[in-house]
Amino acid sequence: IIPLPLPEKEGGFCKNSWEKIEKWGRRINAIIVGPGISLLPGVKEFVFQILKKTTLPLVVDADALTHISTRLSILKEVKAPLIFTPHPGEMARLTGVEVCDVQQRRIETAREFAQKFNLYLVLKGARTVIATPRGEVFVNPTGNPAMATGGMGDILTGLIGGFLVQGYSPLESSLLGTFLHGASGDDLWKEKKTVSLTPPEVAENIPRTLEKLSKGNLNIPYFYGKI
Repeated sequence: IIPLPLPEKEGGFCKNSWEKIEKWGRRINAIIVGPGISLLPGVKEFVFQILKKTTLPLVVDADALTHISTRLSILKEVKAPLIFTPHPGEMARLTGVEVCDVQQRRIETAREFAQKFNLYLVLKGARTVIATPRGEVFVNPTGNPAMATGGMGDILTGLIGGFLVQGYSPLESSLLGTFLHGASGDDLWKEKKTVSLTPPEVAENIPRTLEKLSKGNLNIPYFYGKI
């Protein structure tokens, strides 16, 4: 659904795109930026305009993270609560290290970055790590190898944004979104016994997973660990 078509330049968002969002009369509770927006130069300015001007809770993923990795100093100008949702490759670009270094120090990397830049960090992967600006770290117990498919992270980003617009805090949204995302995949994995799940499958299964969780009928043992 596209309720507000935005101006573009050379096939992508641009500075004027953000200006139109600012002038839109409808209420906006949170912003998600990154999935599918491309790495065009004009898009970078669009991302930076959002970072500098919005005070709304902001979930940053995918291409937006890559743009930010070229100028981390922009994070000093942010006034909004920030949630980053990088996969290990994006985390490596943000920190300037190799992917293997990120994977070997997942908890430490997430904690250090979250504290340094005063944001919530959801480091995706086998046992997603959620770190807070205060140095708290949580390890998500849900998810499985069948979810390692392109676009799966976009579903997670949307879920976190969905909880934000309902009034949950950045930490609550990150924990709930990550848990529910993985639980939906686990429910399908157990049922289908497949080696690969698609993002639409996981997204469409979320209402059923929520219903099962609310009734205590999701027969998969979970423990959300805080470190």
